[in-house]
Amino acid sequence: MKKLLSVLLALVLTLSLAAAAMAQIETTINGQWSAGYLTHPGWATYEDGAFFGQYRWFSARFTKEVSPRDDVTAGVAFQIDYTHGDDAYDYPSPIANFYLVYDPGFAKFTFDAKGRDVVMGIADEELLKLNIARRYAKDGEPHIYRCGDELAKQLTAEVPIGDLGKAVAVIGLETLEDGTPLEFVGAFAQFYVGPGTIGIGFQPEMTDTSYNHTVGEGYFVIATDFDITDNIRLQADYSSRNDGGAGYNAYWRATWMETYDGTPFKIVHHINSILTISGVHQVKLRLMQDTNDDFRYWLDGAYKINDTYRVGLNYRNWAFGKDDADPDDAVIEIYGKYEAGPNLTAFYRTDGSFGFIVEIGFW
Repeated sequence: MKKLLSVLLALVLTLSLAAAAMAQIETTINGQWSAGYLTHPGWATYEDGAFFGQYRWFSARFTKEVSPRDDVTAGVAFQIDYTHGDDAYDYPSPIANFYLVYDPGFAKFTFDAKGRDVVMGIADEELLKLNIARRYAKDGEPHIYRCGDELAKQLTAEVPIGDLGKAVAVIGLETLEDGTPLEFVGAFAQFYVGPGTIGIGFQPEMTDTSYNHTVGEGYFVIATDFDITDNIRLQADYSSRNDGGAGYNAYWRATWMETYDGTPFKIVHHINSILTISGVHQVKLRLMQDTNDDFRYWLDGAYKINDTYRVGLNYRNWAFGKDDADPDDAVIEIYGKYEAGPNLTAFYRTDGSFGFIVEIGFW
């Protein structure tokens, strides 16, 4: 009986310690599944309309931190991550990152063993993303932590500039092919100006032969964010990135299908802006110059009727590569959304495509 009680007591203590430890672990779960009906001219299966269902991704991240001192924090992030594909990168290392933060007050220093996104600009649409891991990843966007057991060490220094703002610099700590032990990844400074902020950042050329994704030429980004009134907020970012004059394709998601060719032109100048009214109604405008010196436009206006319904109108003076249209054709889209829990979207485009989509996400 004593032996049984001892075993039960040990089990209770073990479970209690495990529960206490788990209570101190931050958990983030992301994923998305979508299904619906689509008619997409030029898209093979959906040429004449068809039902579809697709699983986009699932990832879970568990972060554990300890602070032996008030100015020191150490942490490790575990990941469960899966996306489409059939190679080893479908199953990345279970360690997404481990890091050490030293914050003595006059500055904050962060060491990351597998990289960290240091960004400036409109949230989730930043035109400046500094992270040495993006150079090593199989696909730099968005799955930058799918690098197997490879490291991507970097040091981030953030220095407050009194009440004026802050300055941030990122240094890569991976040895380059010529033996150089570190490389400047980029930097930016943000300043508080009246009811908003103005930031300017720089991404230098990064062309080491060890990189899967290089930066062919340095470029700068300007980011602004102002509350014009209590109900009107204007955000606008500009990027001079042009990859040495060759331009680059943009891959923000503008179709519900997982595979598309990105913009059918190369961008050499890019302005992205969002006007938000009363916190819910939005007008989004992208202005892009391509390698032929033509200007491309992306204009979207969305009005939120109530907590559940949103309607919108989108216009662009170009078509996607897979559309059954010339890339220079203009496309107008009318859409409506039901946003209570799972999102239901119905849309019609002047290129002949239309459909409805249900999206179920985990956030």
